[in-house]
Amino acid sequence: MRLQKKFFGWLLLTVLFSLALQPKAYAYLDPGTGSFFTQMLLAGLVGLSFFIKTFWQAIKNFFSRIFKGSKLPKDKP
Repeated sequence: MRLQKKFFGWLLLTVLFSLALQPKAYAYLDPGTGSFFTQMLLAGLVGLSFFIKTFWQAIKNFFSRIFKGSKLPKDKP
């Protein structure tokens, strides 16, 4: 266990030093980059909505089974 902590400590230190000591890149993001990220975000949202629509009944059944036992029984008059 102690060896793992020591290893991960050195690994973290190495990663931090390698990120901190990078030379300047002199790079830029072209205008198409923003639209690309926007398209990826929209595609992810559409994919997620399609997944939920496709498996809605299974999702609803899963959560109804989980929360079914936590409901208090209603008193009948």
